[in-house]
Order: sequence, then structure tokens, then C-alpha cells
Amino acid sequence: MAGQGAAGQGTNQAAQAAQLQNVLNGGYSVNPSANPYMGQTTNVGQNQYAGQNPYLGQMVNQAQQNIVDSYNKNTSPALAAQFASNGAFGGSAYNDAMQQSQNTLA
Repeated sequence: MAGQGAAGQGTNQAAQAAQLQNVLNGGYSVNPSANPYMGQTTNVGQNQYAGQNPYLGQMVNQAQQNIVDSYNKNTSPALAAQFASNGAFGGSAYNDAMQQSQNTLA
């Protein structure tokens, strides 16, 4: 029994060892029927059990509304007051500044 393992190496073990050696040497002749999941695709990042989350939508809408309210109550009036105090209310610079601040809000 020279060259065999302690428990002996049957023909099945020898075939598996040869297949493993083939894979380790860069060969990919693994029997695809040995793995039923081989070649299957998965829906990564998708949860088939989770539908629309109305609470998440409400939270996002509320957060966006808070930002718009803050802009309307603070940023826009402060910008208008700054231009009005310098006598440039309604001019092209005022319009450009308002447009830029609204673009930043969006």
C-alpha cells in the first residue's frame, strides 16, 4: 500500500483529487451538474418581498418640504432685502442671483 493515505484512497477520491488538481491548474472542467446553482442569475439588490414603502416616501417629502419652506422664509427674502437696500431690486443682477439661488435649491 505504498503511496496511499492512512485510510486508503478509493477511486472516487482519486477522481475528485484529479478534478481538484485540474481546477487549481487553471482548468475549469468541473461537472456543472454537481452544482445546481451554477449558471443561475440572482436579483442582487432587489427584494421581491418588499413593495413600495409609503412611510419612506412621506419622510422624503417632509424633508424636501422643510428645505423649500426654509428657502422661502429665509434665503429668498434675505436676498431680496439685500438687493432692495442697495437699490438694485428688480434689476438683472437681482434676477440672476434669484435664479442661481433657485437652481441651487433644486
